[in-house]
Amino acid sequence: MPEAVRLVIWDLDEVLWKGTFTEGGIQYDHGVHQTVIALAQRGIMSSICSNNDHAQIRALLVEKGLWDYFIFPSIAWQPKGPRLQAIVEAAQLRPETILFVDDNPTNRAEAQHFVPGIQVSNERVVPEFLVRPLFQGKDDRGLVRLHHYKILERRHIESQAEGADRNGFLRASNIRVDIDYDVEANIDRAIELINRTNQLNFTKQRLPEDPGEAREALRGILRNHWIQAGLVRVSDIYGDYGFCGLYVFSNVRTGAHLLHYCFSCRILHMGVEQWLYDRLGRPGIAVIGEVLSDLNAHDAAPDWIALGPGNDQGVWSSRIAEFSCVIARGTCDVSAIIHYCKPISRETYEEIAALRHGIEYSVDHSLVTLHAARGGDAQAEAVFCSVGYQHHDLTSYLFSAWPGRSVKLLSFFGDTCIPVYRHRKTGVRVPLAIQAPIRNLIDLADEALSDHPEPVRLQALRDILRADFEYEGFIREPDFKANVRGILAAIPPGEIYIIRPVHSFIKNDAVVEYQPTIESVAVWLDEVLVDFPDIRSISLSDFVEDQEEQHTANFFDRRVYYRAFQALRDGRPETGRHGRSRPDSELWRDAMPIRQIQG
Repeated sequence: MPEAVRLVIWDLDEVLWKGTFTEGGIQYDHGVHQTVIALAQRGIMSSICSNNDHAQIRALLVEKGLWDYFIFPSIAWQPKGPRLQAIVEAAQLRPETILFVDDNPTNRAEAQHFVPGIQVSNERVVPEFLVRPLFQGKDDRGLVRLHHYKILERRHIESQAEGADRNGFLRASNIRVDIDYDVEANIDRAIELINRTNQLNFTKQRLPEDPGEAREALRGILRNHWIQAGLVRVSDIYGDYGFCGLYVFSNVRTGAHLLHYCFSCRILHMGVEQWLYDRLGRPGIAVIGEVLSDLNAHDAAPDWIALGPGNDQGVWSSRIAEFSCVIARGTCDVSAIIHYCKPISRETYEEIAALRHGIEYSVDHSLVTLHAARGGDAQAEAVFCSVGYQHHDLTSYLFSAWPGRSVKLLSFFGDTCIPVYRHRKTGVRVPLAIQAPIRNLIDLADEALSDHPEPVRLQALRDILRADFEYEGFIREPDFKANVRGILAAIPPGEIYIIRPVHSFIKNDAVVEYQPTIESVAVWLDEVLVDFPDIRSISLSDFVEDQEEQHTANFFDRRVYYRAFQALRDGRPETGRHGRSRPDSELWRDAMPIRQIQG
């Protein structure tokens, strides 16, 4: 079944008008003239492939007011096949979405030979274009799509200049990328990118064709706290290409991956998709079908693309200086914030609590971070590793000095919810838990092992704990305070921020959760921070603008994390929506959970 037409390539003689131009006496067809305009208003482009004199034809169509409705016109005396190939390549569309109209059957056959898959037709069907289903297009009376193609045409002409170096041309083009995180505000464009792009749609995970169902499905995905998403806007010295890309990124502790990664073909060969993939940290992606770009084609990301310009409505702004480095140590809260730092930071390091084999390894616990601060204690490291910690869990970039504007973001959420075990022989304390209701793993009964995803591994861990460790429960106040003091004293001076755990969650004017363990840790942390006035704390609840943005006690809409990032980026993290610094605990409106978060 033929596909919907996105581009019509017109012959001229006996098609756009009656007669042959070089023989004089043509009869200009005003009906076809209006058809070209009507197609453009439906987002269906027009081009020309004709054997004629370019200057004379251009002069005629300029006089008629139609010349600017054509993109990549090819008017010359050379064979049409190779020229059609060039038009298709320049337009960056699949041949199946292109129709070539010519009154000559030989020319139509030549088109199909040189451009396999292209649709062809004679001039007799032109009067039916506007009523045929394949030409319904999409309302574009503002001619936005035509505008974007005219920009592409200008770029194409200059890039094809004799002797032009491709990378040199791209560097001279001043390609800029803006990322708008308010996907919901442009949800129809996001759906269009997911459902309509092909050549640069890496994931091809389509949404329902019904617009209402598609909006509901995409909003359902975007509501999840572990999702990050952005619309990609591209511009260069030739113009603004609009929103021509989308990513939807799932960031869970078991592995980050892209659910949607798709771009309009209007930015093909710019390197935007490769540049952004690198900025996102090269997450996992299952590429589906044929794609006209290789995300791993370059050893390094394209160096001809820059971030910005933008504005303060959720788009990156060029007035903001890049970070030299951002280091985040914690759990999903810091991971969600650092996601926004990556595009504007030369280096980012995520040290995130790990879930391995259903067992939680709390790198954000003060005991683990303090070990990383001290470093070099082989005996202690051996104890940690005996229960499954890995070397990289026990080291941290927090304690390195970085030039320029470096930011260090950490939390001690693990101290609120992960029990501690003491190694009998060495006295080393290790935090450890399983992804289930909190319990003493030493006392774990055999029948409870079957509920775990890897019962054999859990049994081996339990046996090690029984043989070598004692259960102590949650960290005690003197130990926590000593640990945090040791950690903060070891971090070199700079911008240091701590996400403060809180204990109550208010929704619809009712406290729906209260966690005394978290309250205790929060109070202890405040008491320590009094002695570290240059270290600031962040309350995510300060950045909640609507109760619906707080999904549970510990999970927020991604826009909350984005606002926290904006405050951090601008150097104002202590003042959120309420304009207060380090709020009193009874004023706080969010609560971190008593259990380690999933994802």
